[in-house]
Amino acid sequence: MAEKRNVLIVDDSSDDVLILTRALSKCPVPPFVQAVYDGSQAIYYFEGKGPFADRKEFPIPDLIILDLKMTRVNGFEFLEWLGTHKEHRPLVIILSGSALRADKEKALQLGAREYHVKQPDQDDTIEMLTGVCERLLS
Repeated sequence: MAEKRNVLIVDDSSDDVLILTRALSKCPVPPFVQAVYDGSQAIYYFEGKGPFADRKEFPIPDLIILDLKMTRVNGFEFLEWLGTHKEHRPLVIILSGSALRADKEKALQLGAREYHVKQPDQDDTIEMLTGVCERLLS
């Protein structure tokens, strides 16, 4: 049996977090999923600060699903921060509402593995994340 992986969703939309969590539950081996709602919370999560101090409850993720357009610390700023912490370098995929080529290029330059544009159809999101599970979490 495959080892259960850890996924961190970083997205300021609780609706998107719910959709992503449901989609990930349909993976062949559903991962353990945590969510935070902006880049500053993601930094605290990685640093094990505040409510994220218990590493058994909040393990370092194998994969991050990251939105770009968030308040406080946005996705680009988080990717820049993560790039300076090589000891905790999980795979990062971007799931953003932005279809701008410049955003995709910048995210990939900053270390994102893949870039996907959010789709209004939940079935498309489930299909995309099932592919992610097969490629990156198995």
